[in-house]
Amino acid sequence: MELLLEIRALSLSFGGLRAVSNFSLKVEPGKIYGVIGPNGAGKTTLFNLVTGLYQPDSGEIIFRGINLVGKKPYEISRLGIARTFQNLRLFNDLTVIENIQVGLLHQIRGLWRGILNIGITNNVDERIITLLDLFELGSRADEKAGNLPYGMQRKLEIARALATQPKLLLLDEPAAGMNPHEVLNLVRLIRDIKDRFGLTILLIEHQMRLVEELCDYITVMHFGEIIARGTPVEVQGDPVVIKAYLGEEEVG
Repeated sequence: MELLLEIRALSLSFGGLRAVSNFSLKVEPGKIYGVIGPNGAGKTTLFNLVTGLYQPDSGEIIFRGINLVGKKPYEISRLGIARTFQNLRLFNDLTVIENIQVGLLHQIRGLWRGILNIGITNNVDERIITLLDLFELGSRADEKAGNLPYGMQRKLEIARALATQPKLLLLDEPAAGMNPHEVLNLVRLIRDIKDRFGLTILLIEHQMRLVEELCDYITVMHFGEIIARGTPVEVQGDPVVIKAYLGEEEVG
């Protein structure tokens, strides 16, 4: 099967600190891949490299046959990659519907032109209505994003990312701060959007239940390096992973 994304020998250092070291990953379309590891393992740095916020010291990032190295974040977005962030990055003073419109208009005009044109655009695109319904945000459409409960803010950030119509969605700790009930609902939602929109998903997560339920394959990072990869069952049983990250109590 043709790969959607291939990362080849990617490395990045900050001063004397090697944040990502010789990282490689092959991503097939239609799958969900997890990247796990302790805090400081290099996971978010990896996402920043894929989305153009950082440029690597060496290596390649091939997406749909195009090398992303050297491209700007907006160029990468328009090629079909969207992301969420570990720390929420919503426009808190814009309404729910306006936040989603930013994602949609970003594809057409660019980020700041999209924001400036929000008030001029009176027509609500059918895709926005679909996203509001899917994420159960319709009743909150005219509320400011900053006033939403935390779990809804998380969902809104995913909805805004989907408005860019990505082929690859990067989720950085989507379950952070959620209670067990919210995590269970998030699992269902991620499965739904993957199937409905034909997505491939790459996610970072510490909630191992979510990772086990969703991911087809897992890559484990530690101090910027890959220490294991495989299915959730294979990774959980790896003694190197148990020692570095999961802990004895997590296995069994």
